[in-house]
Amino acid sequence: MQIILQKYVLKEFFRIFIPTIFAFEFLLILGLVLQSMQKGADVMAIIVSLLPYFVLYALPYALPTALLTATIITFGRLSGDNEIWAMLTSGIHLRTLVVPVALVGLFFSFVSVAINAEVLPRSYQMLTTMRDKATHQILQHLAAAGGMVKMDPYYINIQEIRGDAFRDITIFKAEGDKVSNVIMARDGRLDIEMEENLVVCALRDGAFISISQDSASSAPTVIPFEETTFVMPLGLREHKTMRKYMPFFKLLEYKKKVKSEIRKHRDILGELEPGKRALERNAKNLRNQLSSLQGQIQQAKAQAEKARETISLERVNITNIKNEIQISQGYVRVTEETLGELVLAKEMAQAGRRGKSEEVVNIEKKMVEVNKTIEDETVRLLEAEEAKLQAEMAIEREEQRLAGLSDKLAKLGSEEHIKSGDYKKAKRLAEVAEHQETRRDISVAIHRRLSPGLSSLAFVLIGIPIGIMTRMGNMVIGFFISFGVALVVYYPLLIMGESLARKQGFPPGPTMWGANIVLGIIAIFLLAKLFRK
Repeated sequence: MQIILQKYVLKEFFRIFIPTIFAFEFLLILGLVLQSMQKGADVMAIIVSLLPYFVLYALPYALPTALLTATIITFGRLSGDNEIWAMLTSGIHLRTLVVPVALVGLFFSFVSVAINAEVLPRSYQMLTTMRDKATHQILQHLAAAGGMVKMDPYYINIQEIRGDAFRDITIFKAEGDKVSNVIMARDGRLDIEMEENLVVCALRDGAFISISQDSASSAPTVIPFEETTFVMPLGLREHKTMRKYMPFFKLLEYKKKVKSEIRKHRDILGELEPGKRALERNAKNLRNQLSSLQGQIQQAKAQAEKARETISLERVNITNIKNEIQISQGYVRVTEETLGELVLAKEMAQAGRRGKSEEVVNIEKKMVEVNKTIEDETVRLLEAEEAKLQAEMAIEREEQRLAGLSDKLAKLGSEEHIKSGDYKKAKRLAEVAEHQETRRDISVAIHRRLSPGLSSLAFVLIGIPIGIMTRMGNMVIGFFISFGVALVVYYPLLIMGESLARKQGFPPGPTMWGANIVLGIIAIFLLAKLFRK
C-alpha cells in the first residue's frame, strides 16, 4: 500500500516537474539568446552552435526552482483535494509521502553538483571561446563594410581583411569631442580576452601619434614601432578564470598547491594583518625607493668613473707637459750657448775692423733671432708650468671629488642593502597575502559550486510544507511562491554570503552555505510542525 502511494505521489510530482523544468529552461535560454543577439551574433549561429551550452548554463538555475515549483504544486493539489488527509486517516504517516520526493531532490542535488563542479566550467570555457570567435567575426564584418568599431573611448577602423589578419588599422582615442591619441599600423590582429575584459591588439609596422590638447599649433609627437601590443578595456563585468573555467578537482589541486606555497612562509604569517592592498602598496613604495637608490648609485658610479678618467687624462697631460718643459729648457740652454757664441763672434769681428762690417750686421741679426727664440721659449715654459699647475689642481680636485663619491657610494650601498632586504620582505609578504586571497577565492569557488547544487534538496524540503499549508495546486500560484522563495530569500542570501566571504573576510563555509542552512531550518521547522499534527 505504501509503495503504491509513493509511486502515485512521484507520478504526480513528475507530471508537474517535467513541463516546469522545460518552461524554466526555455525562459533562461531565451534570455541568453537575446543577450547574445544584443552583442551582434547571428541567430542561427546561436541556435545551432550555442544551444547545448545554453542548456547546460541554465540547468543549475532552472533545476532547483523547477523542483520547488513542482513540489509546491504537487503537495498543494494533494492537500487541496484532501488526498493527504485521506492517506493520513488510513494510517499512512506523512513521512511516507515526503521521503520519495526528498530522495528525488537529493538525487537532483547530486546531478546539479556534478554539473556545477565539472560540466558547467568546461561549458563556460567553450561558450566563451565561441563568443570570442563571434566577436571577431563582428569586427571582420564591420571592417568589410567600412564601419568603425566603438569601444569607448576608443574607435577602431579597419580598411582591409586578409584571412585572419587585418590591414591598415587605425585606432583613435577620444577625449570629449577631440582626438588625443592615434595608433596607425600596417597590419595586425585583434583578439578578445573575455576573462580579462580586454581587446588585445597585436600590431606591426606603425606609429603612435600623440596630439597635444594645449595648443592647436603644437606638432604631434610621432613614435614609430615595428611590433607592439596595445590593450583596450572592454568595460564588462569581471570574470574570474579560477572561479568559472577551472573544473572542480583541478580547483582542489590548485588550492592544495596554494596552501603548500603559504606553508613555506609560516615565519611571516603573523605580519599579514595590514591586508593585501596595504602590503602591495608598501612593496611598491619600497621598490620605487630601491629603484631611486639604484639610480643614485649608478649616477654616482658614472661620476666616479668620469673623475677617474679625468685624473688619468690629467696625469698623462702632466707627463706630456713635463716632457715639453724639459725639451724647452734644453732648447733654451742650447739657444743661450748659441747666443754666447754669437756675442764672441761679434766681438772678434769688431776687433779686426773699424765700423760695422757686413759680418757684424749678420751676427747681430742672428742674435736678435736667438733672443726672440729665448723669449718665446721662456713664455712657453711659463705657460707649461701654469698648465702643469692647473692639471695638478684638477687632479687634486677630482681626487677629492672621487673620495666624496666613494663615501657616497658606500653610504648608498649600505642603504641599498637595507632597502633591498626590506623590499624583498615586503614583496614576500605581498605574495603571501596574494596567496591567502587566492586560497580564499578558491574556497569560495569550491563552496559556490557545491552550495547551489545541493539547494535542490533544500528547495524540495521547504516546498513540501508550503504546498501542504497553502492547499493550492494552481500553477500560477506555484510559480509565484517559487519565485518568491528563490528570488527573495535564497539567492539574496547566497549573494550576500558570497560577498561577506569574498570582501569582508568571513569564513567561506558558513557564509556560502547560509542560504541552504536558512531554508533547511525553515523546512525542518515546518515539517516538524506538520508531523506533530
